[in-house]
Amino acid sequence: MIGAAVAITGGTYAYFTDSAQTTEQAIQAGDLEVRIDQSGQGVSNKPVKIANAAPGHVYVEDLAFPHAGHRWYRMRVTNTGSIDGEINSLEIVDLTGSTPNLADRLQIRAVVKQFGFEPGSFGNPGFEPLDNGKLDNLPGIKLVPAGQSVYIYFQIEWPNGSPEEDNPYMNATTSFKFRVNLDQVNQGN
Repeated sequence: MIGAAVAITGGTYAYFTDSAQTTEQAIQAGDLEVRIDQSGQGVSNKPVKIANAAPGHVYVEDLAFPHAGHRWYRMRVTNTGSIDGEINSLEIVDLTGSTPNLADRLQIRAVVKQFGFEPGSFGNPGFEPLDNGKLDNLPGIKLVPAGQSVYIYFQIEWPNGSPEEDNPYMNATTSFKFRVNLDQVNQGN
């Protein structure tokens, strides 16, 4: 009954309100940038060249073996960005050479190792054909924190074949470049 009386008499009522605003919030994206350095002589962006190769023996010009007798070469991969990254893939690009191309007889394998790692046993990453494109098998811890580095060790071999398979590749040449693809590490958000 009281509600009806207020409605009939056109009663008045009031309520209070207030608002506030935060100060401007700035959001800045981090960046992810990768740099590759080949250990050895020469510039890091020049192609990897195969010289004086023969069945059972491959020598990569301008790159020193990291450890005698292992025939593993290495590249230093540095995340110069401000956010953590992870190696998504290692690709062979700009593969060129003579006809026939020596790459047709070669195989490659690679493994990622943290910067302070001293090679002993790399496990056994399998060899795969030396072709343009992504390597199918790249074992190892691929995390590259912002401002830090890892090594990608790689090995190239010319498997022993028959003279009929190998002879056409006498004096053949090949060269290629590596492309390392780095992705942002999932921050869990």
